[in-house]
Amino acid sequence: MGTANLLISITSGNWESGLTWDAGRSPQIGDIVIIDQNHIVTINGNANAQSVEYRGTGSLRFNSATSKLNIGF
Repeated sequence: MGTANLLISITSGNWESGLTWDAGRSPQIGDIVIIDQNHIVTINGNANAQSVEYRGTGSLRFNSATSKLNIGF
């Protein structure tokens, strides 16, 4: 198993958009995700990550009843 990448939100936005993340890409299986202070990240479809951490008032929202986040890969 390779080393996990750390991705930190740089703005509020869609999980699936590279513009939301400091790495310029959306999180993938095995990535450690940090949603930074005052950012709201929205999942529109299916998302993956090793783990998710929230700083301060950072939050995660699901856009629909079918949106999901798979954790721990």
